[in-house]
Amino acid sequence: MHKGKKRMARWKLAILALGAAPGVLAAQAPVDQTPPAPATPAAAEPTTAAADTESDAEEIVVTGRPPPGSVPGDIKPELQLSPADIRSYGTNSITELLSELAPQIQSVRGGEPVILINGRRSAGFREIGDFPPEALLRVDILPEEVALKFGYRADQKVINFVLRPRFRSYTSELEGSAPTQGGSSNFEAEGGLVRVDRDKRFNLNLQAETTSNLLESERGILPNTAATPPDVTGDVTDTTPFRTLQGQSDRFSANAVYSRNVFGNVAATVNGRVEHNRSESLLGLPSLTLTLPATSPFSPFDDDVRVLRYADTDPLRRNAATTTANLGVVLNGDIGRWRWTVNGSYDRTESDTRTERGVDGAALQAAVLAGTASPFGDLGSFTRTTDRARSTSSAGAIEGLVSGSPFALPAGEANATIRLAGRTTDFSSRSQRSGVDGSTDLGRDAGSVRANLDLPIANAQRDVLGFLGRLSLNGNVELEQLSDFGTLTTYGYGVNWQPITAVRIIANFTTEENAPSQQQLGNPTVVTPFARVFDYVRGQSVDVTTVSGGNAALLAETNKSFKLGLNVKPWSERNLTFQADYLSERAENSIAGFPAITAEIQNAFPDRFVRDADGTLIRLDSRAVNFARTENSQLRYGLNFFQRITTARSRAEAAQRQARMEARRAAREAAEAARPTSDAPPPPPPGDGPREGGRGFGEGPSGPGGGRGSFGGPGGGRGFGGPGGPGGGGGGGLQASLYHTVVFTNTVLIRAGLPELDLLNGSAIDDNGGTARHRVQFNGGYTRDGFGARLGVDWREGTQVNGGTTGGQPLDFGSLTRVNLRLFVNPGEQPSWVRNNRWLRGSRISLNVDNLFNTRQRVTDAGGEVPFRFQPGFVDPLGRVVRVTFRKLFF
Repeated sequence: MHKGKKRMARWKLAILALGAAPGVLAAQAPVDQTPPAPATPAAAEPTTAAADTESDAEEIVVTGRPPPGSVPGDIKPELQLSPADIRSYGTNSITELLSELAPQIQSVRGGEPVILINGRRSAGFREIGDFPPEALLRVDILPEEVALKFGYRADQKVINFVLRPRFRSYTSELEGSAPTQGGSSNFEAEGGLVRVDRDKRFNLNLQAETTSNLLESERGILPNTAATPPDVTGDVTDTTPFRTLQGQSDRFSANAVYSRNVFGNVAATVNGRVEHNRSESLLGLPSLTLTLPATSPFSPFDDDVRVLRYADTDPLRRNAATTTANLGVVLNGDIGRWRWTVNGSYDRTESDTRTERGVDGAALQAAVLAGTASPFGDLGSFTRTTDRARSTSSAGAIEGLVSGSPFALPAGEANATIRLAGRTTDFSSRSQRSGVDGSTDLGRDAGSVRANLDLPIANAQRDVLGFLGRLSLNGNVELEQLSDFGTLTTYGYGVNWQPITAVRIIANFTTEENAPSQQQLGNPTVVTPFARVFDYVRGQSVDVTTVSGGNAALLAETNKSFKLGLNVKPWSERNLTFQADYLSERAENSIAGFPAITAEIQNAFPDRFVRDADGTLIRLDSRAVNFARTENSQLRYGLNFFQRITTARSRAEAAQRQARMEARRAAREAAEAARPTSDAPPPPPPGDGPREGGRGFGEGPSGPGGGRGSFGGPGGGRGFGGPGGPGGGGGGGLQASLYHTVVFTNTVLIRAGLPELDLLNGSAIDDNGGTARHRVQFNGGYTRDGFGARLGVDWREGTQVNGGTTGGQPLDFGSLTRVNLRLFVNPGEQPSWVRNNRWLRGSRISLNVDNLFNTRQRVTDAGGEVPFRFQPGFVDPLGRVVRVTFRKLFF
């Protein structure tokens, strides 16, 4: 049994302990001293608190103003999710929610989404990713152009998470998964604490995960016998039990967030996170090539020969460990009509990689030449040659941003955003290869200024060019000074046009310059033996030595893009929207990982390939390169639909909520009427009085939905949370999204004077078969009274890659349809379940099946055969994976 398998038992125990920790904390929380409420029927008990939450969070107040936490400006969300919509996804964290929303938040330009919290900038996704979705009051998904208002580039969607005014919970989650073909398993535990009390927020989250390795032999990989030396007994050896398709890995992370107002009305947030990962991969058996002279007493040959054989039955290993630490501080405030934000961050990453490349056979070779040792049979022990690479990167950054209206125009208020940013980064690496030491030390200081201006031109409501509806123009520019790359410039301009209420059109042009990262420039060189690649030039699957790391010769790239977006909501009373985005991009000196091994690529980068006398590839330098030019154009369009479903149970609960709201309103009015006329302060209304106990985060005796409260102060009550869990209750919803992507052009010019590569028609720059012209994505779900099902479908059209010039054949990459299914149930919403099993309150049980039909892309050559490198186990090692999750919220 490999060492990676032996560690699983210890990690499982640690994970189970972590998953149980929130339950222990919840059990030790201060006892609620609230006098017992009047008895209610047991069947209705589980939904009472959920109903209170629903009434507090979803009561609609028409004010003619944007809802709380909205993003300022005249660009409305492409998609807006209410608490009921969020519940319908049945996810356990905001991270999972974004995964379900992937089709809607995918930017045509590929950037990661910008994360806002309550309409303000945040420290990033790590500030909120661990929150349970029950803590959300609303989710707004906005187009890329809104990113400009917050100091970002217009290549990423904007997601605004609006939190409930009050929320608290402990979260405990256990998850186990395994492929149905066996061979590997994964266990994960998570414990979390969340407290939200209006402008105060605290979150602590711990995660631990362990994954066992998956061997080639456990997927039926056929051995590559053509290049396999004999073993110690002289037989051909199957090395698949000594090579991993997926290495063994362990991960632990801790994340903490604290936020509150300081200096009166300045919102301050501090976020800290640390994560440690370690992994071990098996690379095959160490081999030796020994020269056996004809004069040796152990030689049966008449001439000198070379003996290629395995030296040991213990596989070569690669061990890697990475530790990442992040610290972020955010200050948000207002000065009159202007908003300001200051962001500060420090990130540090340390990595250590050890790769066993083989054995030192010098002593044995000398003995064989002297005739005192045989190259056959048991060779004894060897010293292993081990390469080592260490790297440390650190980055400190500070940004200041102000946004507001500098002046007014007849059509409305102009909006301006100015951002100043400074960043310093250091990167150092140390490596040892074949006993030779190497080092790299890089530093980069950067300063930038970005300005964005929105000018309203037409406004039908103000009778300014009313025939145009609403029209605004946008312009933005950024200057960035890098200590090692000089000045980089980005600028853009666009238009936002809403001719009628149901239709919005957004167009923008952007030109930007980007420098390679310090990792791309200076990562330590890592040499990996026996890496399996497909050589399109020869039409062969071969085991080669690969060289990876940084490339100090990389140049800055320039990207020019045009985007045209259309958003249509045909019926105001129905939640149905149509979204279409067209993108055209052209990049010069674009930076990319090393492409596939085709004749075109070899002609452009001949120094990256080493072949033996027979033409077989034996060494590949896979470090990043610059392409002279890349061009891409595509259209992505689709529909989003959501329909609320009411049931008899949900209607009854709505009536109960209405009755409770009216009772609270009557109590407030009675308290107001009874207010004394003297100067003495009036008595507090029900639920707003001070606590009699349970300070800190514990629950006090105040009534349901108490006053503002504070962390460790008066007020609070149960607020958002209780036996049924936030946002519970009956009813449900039907949700669906369908998107189609059509790629019109995708070309690469590697070097001036060389033929242009058409990735849609036979060329490739990776092992995925070029670019699929068509892609269809569907995501849908149905929920009803706590039961739910979700289905995701992703289809890609097949492609073809032309062969090489010396024996290569065209390869056909078949179309691929991947289906994911998720079923979930919230036992806390089932009165009959909870009546005698109160521990089920706030729980969710999920069953996920990824790749439901166990499909893998089929790759064949001209003869219909599957090349060695594209065996199903290589294409998708895991296949169908079943995952079971149990999550419990303690309120």
